[in-house]
Amino acid sequence: MRLGDVINKTKQKNPKNTPDWEFKYIDVSGINREMLKVFDYKSHTGKDAPSRAQKLIETGDVVFATVRPTLKRVALIDRNFNDQICSTAFCVLRANIKKIIPLFVYYSVSRECFIDDLGKIQKGVSY
Repeated sequence: MRLGDVINKTKQKNPKNTPDWEFKYIDVSGINREMLKVFDYKSHTGKDAPSRAQKLIETGDVVFATVRPTLKRVALIDRNFNDQICSTAFCVLRANIKKIIPLFVYYSVSRECFIDDLGKIQKGVSY
């Protein structure tokens, strides 16, 4: 199956619409490239949210950085970041659990062969 056939659409949320909401924000720099995990995040309120803080994430989502994707900034979101926010610099892959398990999505997109193939078709700054 193609990746697009087993992934559900995700939603965005503008934290500025809820100025007092406190949330954890994951930016691309918060992903450890060797361990493929979130190792750092910032806490914000909606009123001071960065402009790129727009993508709502859930437990089991896979975040994949679209900025220089061959740098392999990929992570599986654990329950500590359920209903939190990540940067628009990520593609959020949410498994359709009727078709695939999230861990397999994570495994598939973090493999070197996937990253290498992505590097071959990447052009310029296309996301």
